[in-house]
Amino acid sequence: SSGINAEWPLRPGGLGKTLQTISFVDCCLRNTPVKTVLVVVPVNVLQNWVNEFDMWVPVTIPGEPQTGAEDQKSSTRFYPVYVVNDLLKTFEVRATLIKKWNESGGVMVLGYEMFRLLALTEPSYAVSRKLCRKRRKRGAPIKEVCDIDEEEFYMDLLTATQRSLLNPGPDIIVCD
Repeated sequence: SSGINAEWPLRPGGLGKTLQTISFVDCCLRNTPVKTVLVVVPVNVLQNWVNEFDMWVPVTIPGEPQTGAEDQKSSTRFYPVYVVNDLLKTFEVRATLIKKWNESGGVMVLGYEMFRLLALTEPSYAVSRKLCRKRRKRGAPIKEVCDIDEEEFYMDLLTATQRSLLNPGPDIIVCD
């Protein structure tokens, strides 16, 4: 079948909700003008969602010979799946990844708490000052002076991130 690597029967214990959702997302990205999909999930299943996308709609590797029937090619994924997790330590790295997803399209998997922090933080100079502060050694004085250009950079980054997540935001949002 076109688009999904269906391995029936389903794994024990599952009702197939994730597979159905991934099938829907894959069909939308292949057959409609939909470009961006945001999947917001509890943090403990973040990696599971990425693994499920990889299982049901595997990535096409350029240059790798295709094996099997012609319909095997149509079941490979042409869009990226991004994940914002704890491995992305700084706001700047997270915002850059979200910007890349928003511009190039694909699926973004994000935890509820991370979504809340990124989407609902009110852009202000006080917030950007917190974002631009460097980590300091214990006992070192707090640097109260922050570069204005750096503050504006973080304000712009936060605003762009919120534009990607909320206004206008993704074409489809899935909440697990």
